[in-house]
Amino acid sequence: DLSIRDLTAGHTKDPGICSGGVLYFSGCRDVTVDGCGLFGCGTVGVWADTSEDLHVTGSRIYECSSSAVDVSTCRNVLVEDCQIDSIGTTQSWSAYAVFAAHHCENFVVSGCRISDNWADLLLVSDYSRGTLFLSNLADNNQVSSAFAAFQFAPVVDGCLFTDQALINAWYSGDSISVMGEDGTFLDEA
Repeated sequence: DLSIRDLTAGHTKDPGICSGGVLYFSGCRDVTVDGCGLFGCGTVGVWADTSEDLHVTGSRIYECSSSAVDVSTCRNVLVEDCQIDSIGTTQSWSAYAVFAAHHCENFVVSGCRISDNWADLLLVSDYSRGTLFLSNLADNNQVSSAFAAFQFAPVVDGCLFTDQALINAWYSGDSISVMGEDGTFLDEA
């Protein structure tokens, strides 16, 4: 039962990485991060493990060096109506993934604007059930693969991607099939 509202947190160390995230939750339940600004060389904006019912809403996560949100062994994580930008742009190498869910259940990114990021992956979902990427606007993101999954594929629906030439491949990993709006399966780009 933790609520963090209207807080701006981060640090402005020289470009590079540090050893931790801006916010870190371990073994937590019923956490809300609302209306916050999370920035800096913290490797991850919101980092969590073995937690459940974590909601990040109406926040801006920016200029982190590795990921915006990275969760492991978590349940019911919602990232909604957030601005995610400039992840991986403050150092001379790309970020790992803008969003990462490892061994999770019900990881949802919805209604977010995801822009101007430089990462290996837009979303990685490894061994995570119920990963959803819904109604997001993704523009000007330079990524090696948009989506990577292992064992369970994420559902991507209702999203708009602009500057698609900056996406080297749409998907990697296993268990992924991509279907276009007309119902035909798409080959890897």
